[in-house]
Amino acid sequence: MWLLDANMDVHLVAVLADLGISSATAASRGWKALSNGDLVTALAAVS
Repeated sequence: MWLLDANMDVHLVAVLADLGISSATAASRGWKALSNGDLVTALAAVS
């Protein structure tokens, strides 16, 4: 799973899906306010 932070274009999720890569945006998971280190921790907790 690739996690795209707030600085990445949300349209990349569809592009990555076309390439067979699972991804999500931080905002779609409710993590928009988290910083990079906290994003990694949050993703690891659900993986």
